[in-house]
Amino acid sequence: MMYQQKRMLELSDLISFCFTCKGCGISLSIPASANLKSGRLEKCPSCDDVWMTPVTGSVRKFLDFKQAFNSLTSSFEGGKVDGFTLTLEIASDPVSTA
Repeated sequence: MMYQQKRMLELSDLISFCFTCKGCGISLSIPASANLKSGRLEKCPSCDDVWMTPVTGSVRKFLDFKQAFNSLTSSFEGGKVDGFTLTLEIASDPVSTA
């Protein structure tokens, strides 16, 4: 006999994006619904370590992802999509990167 447990999230379960500075350890949670300006994530609000740089496009990529996520989430609200539901499967034992 095999036993398998899966952990699933609905899109509406994700309420914020959380950033933790590798330099000073401060944590910043940004609500998924927040309207962000690109300059807000380029450096740590506490120690000024660089988090994302416009040169590499990581700020734009995050903001594009956040916008696409919010658009997808709103598409599934109130049963607007018929025939299926969408959930995200997460690892059973998340690997720590600390």
